[in-house]
Parts: sequence; C-alpha cells; structure tokens
Amino acid sequence: HLKGMTPVYATEHRLKTQSGEWKWVLDRGKVVERDAKGRAVRASGTQTDIDDRRQAVEALRHSEALRRSMSQSSPDVIMLIDADGTIQYVNRTVPELTVEQVVGTRIYDYFSETLYQSVSDTLARVCETREPDSYEVDYYSPDGQLSLYESRVGPGIEDGEVVALTLHCPDITARREQEQEREAGQQRERGC
Repeated sequence: HLKGMTPVYATEHRLKTQSGEWKWVLDRGKVVERDAKGRAVRASGTQTDIDDRRQAVEALRHSEALRRSMSQSSPDVIMLIDADGTIQYVNRTVPELTVEQVVGTRIYDYFSETLYQSVSDTLARVCETREPDSYEVDYYSPDGQLSLYESRVGPGIEDGEVVALTLHCPDITARREQEQEREAGQQRERGC
C-alpha cells in the first residue's frame, strides 16, 4: 500500500497487550498524502480489537467440524431436507448412489407410490406438530436385495418456524430378521 499498489491497507494479526495477553486486531489504513515522487508522506488508520469475533469464528469452526465428524462417522443415513422434500444434505447413501447424485433431488424420488403417501403424511405431521415421528421403508437394491430402514424425522425450527427436517435412518434389516427368527422360535415352542 505504501508503494501505491493498493488504495487501502487492511490486515488481521495478533498483538501482545500491555498485560501480556495476545489479542487479535484489525488494522486498516490509507495513505492520505504523497510527495511529488508518489512516496507516502502521511497515513491515517485505525486498529480495532476483533478478538471476540475471532474466538466466535473459531468456536463455530470447531462446532461445525465436530458435527461433520459425528455425521460422517455414523453408520446410519442422516439427511436434512427442506419443506418441499428436497435433500439439502446427506452423510452417506446406499451403495449404488453417490452423495452428489442425491443432494438436490427430492426424497420422494426414492419411494414407491405406495410409500409416498405414508412418507408425505409423516413429514407433514412433523411440520404441523413440531414433534418427532417415524416411518419405515423397504429399499430394494438393483440386485434385488431388500433392506429395511426406519426413518426418524425431527423438525428444524428457526425463528419459531419449521424450516427443515432432519432424518436419521438406521438400517433395521438385521434387527427385523432377528425379531422374525425369535417369533418363529417362540411359535415352535408353543407348538403352533
């Protein structure tokens, strides 16, 4: 800036205070007078304490990294959808699809017509009551393998309005198979 290559000077850096602690500051300045050869003669500027803002940004960055880590390490599918069912975020998908293919599509694109009404009713109920609810879906992979998912739906509320829905979808196939085996065993024991 002193050489005239930029109109103003602005930088964020840390300074050691008189008490010995380090604080983030924003320095802004501008050359207000130059000599005949273009050299800076007089400059004016300010120094602003931005330590609280920098700490808040760092806390937000840490919180976001923790949320992302929890979501990415979950074995379950976790989604965020908007009011019309458009998928805004998904941590993982079924093997034949990628996250990039799914984000931006509607959740209803992945259900049969028979499930559409049940899913639509559940999502509408969560939006209306602002209470969590759930539904189950059957998913058949291209090779015909059946997977069962329990989708637990919760409202995302901002300023008193439901602006999104969070879906947590564990694969319950193994649990259902165990329940069916247990029930069949109990029926055999009763002699049915």
